[in-house]
Amino acid sequence: MAYQTTCCSRLAVSAEAAGVILPLATSARSLNLRRSLLSPDFPCAVAPRIAASAPARRASASPRASQSSADAATHPSATDSAESSEAAAREAAALEAAAARVITLSSRGEFERLMAEAKDKGQLAVVETTMSTLPNTQRIYDTLVETARMFPNAVFLRILADKGAELRVLAESMRCARVPSYVLFREGQRVHEDAGMDAERLRAELLYYSAEGPVLEVHSAEEYRALIETHANTDMLVVIEATLAFCGPCVRIHQTVLNLSHRMAGHAVFARFFGDSADCTRELIRDLGVLEAPTFLFYRRGELLGRYVGSGRGELVGEILKHQGVAVS
Repeated sequence: MAYQTTCCSRLAVSAEAAGVILPLATSARSLNLRRSLLSPDFPCAVAPRIAASAPARRASASPRASQSSADAATHPSATDSAESSEAAAREAAALEAAAARVITLSSRGEFERLMAEAKDKGQLAVVETTMSTLPNTQRIYDTLVETARMFPNAVFLRILADKGAELRVLAESMRCARVPSYVLFREGQRVHEDAGMDAERLRAELLYYSAEGPVLEVHSAEEYRALIETHANTDMLVVIEATLAFCGPCVRIHQTVLNLSHRMAGHAVFARFFGDSADCTRELIRDLGVLEAPTFLFYRRGELLGRYVGSGRGELVGEILKHQGVAVS
């Protein structure tokens, strides 16, 4: 399923008024904070950046020191070589472990067993439908292995539709219009499908549908109210995103939400709920008057401060800074 090109996904609900889009914070006071939050040096949610343990030492300006540095670069020490070999061995072991988790199915029974196990463990499942004769089969397999390495708690299954009648029928049950394609399952439910195998898009979708990370998941109106009440006696900003399972703009903004939740830990709490996941969340999204996804609602001390409708990275940061009013590290 191709990404939508609009900034929001329209909801089929009958509310009288759309959510108000608040103006951006444009004061000079918040400009530097906004630039910091928009910096590409955000901590990555998949592989957090690890700071160096000590500052780099300034090299000596003497010719002898410069020559020594050049010789060291040209002739690495035995220690450097050993460390390089160990790093290569760890890399190979990690790839081998990831490859073992990308399973090429041999029967429907194996598919059903692995899917049941993933559901019981609360794991995301990626099911690829492809054919062994496709020219890019190996490249796609390598993409899955690298993705499996980045997402150790997901399950990756491959259906080769040209490897027998049973697998062909299983591939047809995925209801994919073309190959290669993949389908994502969350808690045993089909939540997304896409044609092709774009690595960046697949990983963005896995991040979005994963329940792991600092962004809390709300499953009912009771949990929604409890989250707000928990922080009603503090100055903590509570940011709750109303989202949908099938929502391209929601997928695109989720990496920013994850980064913000890391960067603003101790200053703000981030949560979300899927407005189309169950009857109780569909009722919640109607009661909140949400007409488009994603919609972000901002609370402090139990009071609704405002909302932002859309998936603009800069606009979301501006809204948060406007409601935050404190320094962000």
